[in-house]
Amino acid sequence: MRVLIVEDEALLALEYELLLEELDCDPVGVAGDSVAALAMARALAPDLAIVDVNLQDGMTGADLGVAIGRDPGVPVLFVTSEASHVDLEAAGVLGALPKPFTSSGFAAAIGWARAHVTGGATGPKPVGVLSHLVG
Repeated sequence: MRVLIVEDEALLALEYELLLEELDCDPVGVAGDSVAALAMARALAPDLAIVDVNLQDGMTGADLGVAIGRDPGVPVLFVTSEASHVDLEAAGVLGALPKPFTSSGFAAAIGWARAHVTGGATGPKPVGVLSHLVG
C-alpha cells in the first residue's frame, strides 16, 4: 500500500516512514504543509494519506484531509493530537488515530485502514481509532 505522510515535524515523519516500511507499506512522500500535500496527493496517487491537523501553515490539516479525500479521492487517516477538530464523517475520511499512540496502535490502525482501502475484511475497529465506519 502506497502512503502519503502529511506531517511537518521531521522526526515524526521519519518515524511514520519507518513504521510503514515495517508494515510492508511504501511511504511515497512527506508533505509539511497543505499546498505541498494536495499537490503530492494528486501527483502520486497514494492508496492512503495519513494527515496531521496542525501543519506548518497552521491548523489546515482538518480541511486538507477532507480535500484529499474528496479530490483526488485518496482515503485519509488523521494521525493527530487535534482529533476533535476533524470531520470524521466527511467523504474519504476513514478516521483518526489520536496522538500519542504506541507503535502497535499505529500498526493496528494502518492494518484497519489497509483493509478498508483494499476492500478486505476489516475486523473490529482498533482500540483508540475514532471513526464513524463500522469495523
